[in-house]
Amino acid sequence: MDKKSKKINLNDVDMTDVEVVSTENIDINEYFRKKLIECMAKEENRLFLFSKKNK
Repeated sequence: MDKKSKKINLNDVDMTDVEVVSTENIDINEYFRKKLIECMAKEENRLFLFSKKNK
């Protein structure tokens, strides 16, 4: 087999099935996961204080 036949045309690939794993993606995902958890914690705290205040 020559090298050309081994190449994959990304336009022919269904991108939903392709997982791109790189250190950059992992770092970005980790950053946003932490930000999301922070936001959820703040919102839960706000709702808890709000419900306590209205009792």
